[in-house]
Amino acid sequence: MKLVPHDTWTIHDATKLQCYMDCPRKYFYEFILGWRPDAPNIHLEFGSAWHLAMEHLILNGYSDASILAAYEKFTNYYRQFFSELQDDMNHPKTPAMALKGLLGYVLEYRHDKFTPLYTEVAGSVTLNEEHTLTFKIDSILETIDGIKSREHKTGSQLSRPWMDQW
Repeated sequence: MKLVPHDTWTIHDATKLQCYMDCPRKYFYEFILGWRPDAPNIHLEFGSAWHLAMEHLILNGYSDASILAAYEKFTNYYRQFFSELQDDMNHPKTPAMALKGLLGYVLEYRHDKFTPLYTEVAGSVTLNEEHTLTFKIDSILETIDGIKSREHKTGSQLSRPWMDQW
């Protein structure tokens, strides 16, 4: 059987790099051969649900009603993949912990003054004839200090050493 190269082999992102660093064999199976588990990935689906909730807060403010609507967006997406019976197994990536996170986020950033310009923006930059850098930015905000990006990460590895390695 001949292995035919696929276009995605040349696309490198934090998920693929982390997978390779954790286990080169798993990387090979998942990203070269395309073998993936049938079950939804808690980390990816929780992150997608979190992004929906955060986008709602960025666009609609931090009122109690907005927090509840953001939580509802989170839960509606999350429950498509995971039932309440799986919450103990998925802890801490559960709706209850997401609500706690949303409340903590609003408490931390409630006084921020900004105007949302864009959310969930994708783009690319040509580096040279052979390489293009493709990215997705969670939000672009106009603040009194200028235009800034705000990212929303949910990974348990979000530590200074983890960030420094990239």
